[in-house]
Amino acid sequence: MKQIVKDYWNSRATLNEKAGTDDLIAKHLEMKAIEKYVKDGMKILDVGCGNGMTAIYLAKKYDIIVVGVDYSEEMVKEAKNEWKKAAGQHNSGLVWGTCGFLQKNVLSDEFKAMGDDYDLVFTERTIINLGTKDEQLEAIRNCINRVKLSSGRFQMLENSQTSLDKINDYRACLSLSMITSPWHNRYLVDDEVTTDFVLDHKTDGVFVGVDNYSSTYYFLSRIVNAMYAAVTETKIDYDSWINQMALELPALDVDFGQGKIWIYKRRLYSGI
Repeated sequence: MKQIVKDYWNSRATLNEKAGTDDLIAKHLEMKAIEKYVKDGMKILDVGCGNGMTAIYLAKKYDIIVVGVDYSEEMVKEAKNEWKKAAGQHNSGLVWGTCGFLQKNVLSDEFKAMGDDYDLVFTERTIINLGTKDEQLEAIRNCINRVKLSSGRFQMLENSQTSLDKINDYRACLSLSMITSPWHNRYLVDDEVTTDFVLDHKTDGVFVGVDNYSSTYYFLSRIVNAMYAAVTETKIDYDSWINQMALELPALDVDFGQGKIWIYKRRLYSGI
């Protein structure tokens, strides 16, 4: 199964903006959400960087060092090519950061050897590609252990099964069909990565909080836009004007967005 998932991502590497998802509005919301936590001078690790779209986006706006890692060799190859093209078009009058891309698996010893001096480590729909709870929790621990003690943060931007269930409850009220996660994903269960994770004495990680950045988008796109398509008997369009509104509106202050950022830091001590 793991090789099949890897083959799937290798096959998407040359799809440019759509390499990671066909829903480009969701992708742009993700990049804006991650950007909120970035500032000049940071050293950043992008775990599951894909073709480098987010890493390059950030490096073109901030004076930072970004290291991107992905287990798909084709994605890493594309990321290197995209950064080379971007650097070739760089206006020397602008302050840019730097990017580097490596092929590594978040569960590997090679990943664990990357050090613990990153100001920010983030994932973007990476952990959900791991098939079991144990693998997901191990990956989270490995990411947390790459950040600086006290000041570093791990921002895990992933999809929530808990929130998808809430979306489906609303869709059921409108007689819309249920949404299921893609075949290659195991969406995260909120309690598994918050309560259960914090209580696990084997980890040096502490759950800090959650950013429901996508709540407005998923309400508009998966409920309002879906109902509009059903009533008008038209095909659901990811780029519809209804979905586009979410780029301009603030996030609803509710636990509703399928995409979330779970935030962690490292303990100053362990063994409790």
